[in-house]
Amino acid sequence: MATIRRTRRRSETGSGGIEIATRRPNMPLSHRDQMHGRYTIMLRSLDALMNRTARWGRCIALLTLLPCMLSGCGKPSFVEAGRINGPDGSMDAVVLEGGIDATSPYNYMVCIVPKGRSCGIDNAIAEVFGATRSAQAYGVDVVWQSATQLEVLYLTANRAELLHPSSVTAKPVDILFRSGVENTRAPSGAMVKGG
Repeated sequence: MATIRRTRRRSETGSGGIEIATRRPNMPLSHRDQMHGRYTIMLRSLDALMNRTARWGRCIALLTLLPCMLSGCGKPSFVEAGRINGPDGSMDAVVLEGGIDATSPYNYMVCIVPKGRSCGIDNAIAEVFGATRSAQAYGVDVVWQSATQLEVLYLTANRAELLHPSSVTAKPVDILFRSGVENTRAPSGAMVKGG
């Protein structure tokens, strides 16, 4: 009578041992050993299927997120919300409005640029986050006090800060933040996006 000896081998994935029956050549397998062999094959097939599924899942996730990564999802997009020419006519104060999504407060950037030039967030000199002009209106108002002094007015804000001094103009311009100023004539909602 032939003996069947049992050994333990590690699976291909390294996740533990699988018991494999070994026997002498030309010996019929018992019903238990036949079922065990089928179970081992089924485990290996399931493991291969899970690896393929995980690969496809990663590919689908990457393809879903790729347009967002290329277009800069999660970054605020800014549009020009207002422009006021300076007293000497050579400079403009520009307000940019932006927001990430509908749940985040609006962000306002202030630039001083030569008359008629465009403004981007890279040359913004002041930032006011979550500003309101009244109980129903978001935004900031800018007022030239002189050719060298600009006031940024708002009712409330989460944060207001000077980013860097005005370096795009020939003469320096002082930026003053003034909170508690209500603009009752401001339309409700955001300055540009209609809130």
